[in-house]
Amino acid sequence: DSTDLISYEITNGKVINSIPDLDAVSLLLYIESTDDGSITLTIPRSVLDATINSEDDQFFVLVDGEEVDFEEIATSTERTLTINFMAGTEEIEIIGTFVIPEFGTIAAMILAVAIISIVAISAKSRPGMLSRY
Repeated sequence: DSTDLISYEITNGKVINSIPDLDAVSLLLYIESTDDGSITLTIPRSVLDATINSEDDQFFVLVDGEEVDFEEIATSTERTLTINFMAGTEEIEIIGTFVIPEFGTIAAMILAVAIISIVAISAKSRPGMLSRY
């Protein structure tokens, strides 16, 4: 339900897509890199954060599946990460402890409509399913 945006600057590449992964509590970035470069992301804490007992914890960052070191600047409202990558890199994953869903409210409404539809269809077809003993 956040309207906060992740801002970024990238050198020697471009961001193709970004997808939150709710199961892994992470943000996936798909990029095209033309040479060795870096990406600096300013991530609002309301979008993705890494905390333990209300204290900051480190993000876990993977570049094409390999753990990498990164630089971080943290404030009370956002965390800025600078991640280096090599030419040919395609995916960067930032793993935290909290991520907002991409379509939170819409997904919940679609789920509710699907459940109501299943219940309604089941209720209409129930008399034909009763045993005749």
